Amino acid sequence: PAQEVKTINYLNEDCPKHSKYTLARPRVFIPIVLGVNGEYDMERAFRSAGAEVVSFLLRTRSPQDIKNSVKEMAKLIKNSQIIAFAGGISSIDETGGSGKFVAAVFQDPILSEAVSELVYDRDGLIIGIGGGFEALLKLGLLPFGKICQPKDDSPSLTTNNINRHVSTIARVRICSAKSPWLAGVQAGDIFGTPISTAEGKFAASMEDLKKMEQNGQIFSQFVDDQGNPSAHAPYNPTGSIWAIEGIISCDGKILGRLGHIERCQSGYKNIDLPMDQKIFESGTRYFK
Repeated sequence: PAQEVKTINYLNEDCPKHSKYTLARPRVFIPIVLGVNGEYDMERAFRSAGAEVVSFLLRTRSPQDIKNSVKEMAKLIKNSQIIAFAGGISSIDETGGSGKFVAAVFQDPILSEAVSELVYDRDGLIIGIGGGFEALLKLGLLPFGKICQPKDDSPSLTTNNINRHVSTIARVRICSAKSPWLAGVQAGDIFGTPISTAEGKFAASMEDLKKMEQNGQIFSQFVDDQGNPSAHAPYNPTGSIWAIEGIISCDGKILGRLGHIERCQSGYKNIDLPMDQKIFESGTRYFK
């Protein structure tokens, strides 16, 4: 049966654009685990936006290495305002391998507590792109806003409709700006966004889709040349349900998306669309 695709508009953007805490240079923590390969692009994007960036490589050669790494990562989170989960392809030949590995590490009580404290006690922000989006879904941080065990039918990313990797510039429409990350855009804006994934098909139950729609949590959809959400390639390159490209948590502090916006730089040829969605600038400016 043909997939139903809804045009989502959420105009009740009652979201604080500035944190209770101000800093000249907010600090971004980028965890690097097995399979992550987008950390340099993420770091460049945040530094260009005026943030300080610290990254840390999870060491896994022994159980003690893992324990020490977890403690060090928790310390770094406590000294940061933003956690950024970069994209990557897992070196484990398994669907969702990289996202699963990140999720397994962050389920550790020490890290789980540090993440909760950052979001709820210190008004911090989290972003995940590509494989980082997958990790946020597996942790439950999206769409539920807290680390929890997702159910079998919870929102997830799965293999693209074409059953292989797709690399393209997709057209996406902002349908909700209810997030500090989205302070630089408005509902209705259309952008070009780089997509590079083998597992980028967003899947969710109808119950979760309706909840996310009501809460303004679906913030971007793949659209055609007329700006209408599409179920079909090439406009919807992965086959995502409801043409969903990105979602946010209820409070807007956690954002995940398929599009590799951290790779956007000037110099794209034959692309007649604006590319810069001011995501990194907005996240950084939240603390200024």
